[in-house]
Amino acid sequence: MDDEVTVRNGGGPLDSVGRHRFRSGGENQHTAARFTVAAGERVPFVLTWHSSTEPAPRAYDAEAELSRAETEWLSWSNRTVPDGPFSDAVLGSLVALKAMIYEPSGGVVASPTTSLPEELGGSRNWDYRYSWLRDASLTIQALAQNGCLSEAMAWRDWLLRAVAGDPAQLQIMYGIDGERWLPEHELTWLTGYEASSPVRIGNGAAEQFQLDVYGEVLDAMHQARMMGMAPDDDAWALQLKLVEFVADHWREPDEGIW
Repeated sequence: MDDEVTVRNGGGPLDSVGRHRFRSGGENQHTAARFTVAAGERVPFVLTWHSSTEPAPRAYDAEAELSRAETEWLSWSNRTVPDGPFSDAVLGSLVALKAMIYEPSGGVVASPTTSLPEELGGSRNWDYRYSWLRDASLTIQALAQNGCLSEAMAWRDWLLRAVAGDPAQLQIMYGIDGERWLPEHELTWLTGYEASSPVRIGNGAAEQFQLDVYGEVLDAMHQARMMGMAPDDDAWALQLKLVEFVADHWREPDEGIW
């Protein structure tokens, strides 16, 4: 069928809109569709979400958006190709690290997943969709060392917003927009990946005190500046405050990995 079908699933504070060109309908309070795809045929569909108090977002052309994303990624990869015998492996790693960046804010997530178990059937299945300062610092160093200074600058701006205030209140992780409150909940109605429950959202580790994070943040900002990132007075002031805090508290017990 040629006409676009729009399916809205409203209720509560959020609304989702699905747009596609195949017939769909409601089954047991779910939206379902059955269609046949021939060899070489593409059947795009787009799912967007928005606040239920706001108008629905504009319709996206899935093929056009895919082409745009591919062009942008190829352009970035071609600009960032490092020299050396392992350039392909390094480039693959850089692309993976770049994909962990939430571009609107500059935040770097540990992973885009939650509740994937360390071993099937186990309970060590945490929500990693947040920005750990340790992980983000190491990611930014790797990117900066390979000429990706714009990503380092965006993360520095994110960091300044996220940790603004008393360095004693520095958290080991934040939300992708710099959110501090990351309460952990279990979604008991979901069975989890390969029956590995519980399924979690949020991460209680945000309340831990880990001293090594201060050093990694300072080193990431120093390394990026040494590689050409423009100086920033606010960033330097933050670094000084972090050093002063560590000088006064480095003997205190913490929950860091070192």
